[in-house]
Amino acid sequence: MQQDRILKEIKRREELMEKQLAAKKKRLEEEIKTREKIIENLEIREKELNKSATPKGHPDWFIVEENINGTRAMLHKKGNQVKFFNSKKGEMSLKDDNIFHDGVKLSDKDLIVDGVIQNNIFYCSDILYSNRLLTDESWPIRKTELRSLKFTDSIKEVPSHLAKNRKDLTNFIDLVSKNNRSNGAVIKQYDSTYPLAENNWILLRNLGPDQFEKREDAIKRAGEIGCSGSHTHNAEGKVVFMPCKSHEEWKQKVGRS
Repeated sequence: MQQDRILKEIKRREELMEKQLAAKKKRLEEEIKTREKIIENLEIREKELNKSATPKGHPDWFIVEENINGTRAMLHKKGNQVKFFNSKKGEMSLKDDNIFHDGVKLSDKDLIVDGVIQNNIFYCSDILYSNRLLTDESWPIRKTELRSLKFTDSIKEVPSHLAKNRKDLTNFIDLVSKNNRSNGAVIKQYDSTYPLAENNWILLRNLGPDQFEKREDAIKRAGEIGCSGSHTHNAEGKVVFMPCKSHEEWKQKVGRS
């Protein structure tokens, strides 16, 4: 009897493996078809550009958006299936199922949307695919497509501000950087395409408490909190100056553990 149960279990596992292999083969075939379609769209777009190489209209205009503090993610929607991917983590599992259900409601089209997840809310900042490849389209075309989506409480659009001059640019950077959910600003050129190989967006991150770009400002702040000198600190890839001779000393002075 024991041997029969073992043989049945082995057979069950073999059947399960066959099903998994068949499903994997099907996914690979679908992925190949999708890539072929993307390549086809790129070739068509390249031919169109070669036929009419018109200059871009507003090289001095910029778009300013919040640099939302959260996890960068891509929403992939195919039919009624929605998944989220991160370049470092791969496919993401989220605690709140509403974000997946709302993803299905966004549009009848297949989508790839760029954004950030913060507190179980997906903030959409750009769009790469909407039944056709959009990475080679200018920002106004992509934004129009993005705004056609049906946003919900768990999937929202990141507001965009059009800066036509230096004053607008400064004001909008200041505006979006002060938002509680923001960690600075993202600046895109108005006529720019979506950056695939090379990122042409400018990311401006807010400095944290007691973080300064100039050493003399950190030394001045050191005198205010009862220490002297300054030290450098790596804040998300940006080297800043902070008060006190070490980070540990600064923590003690400001009461941080």
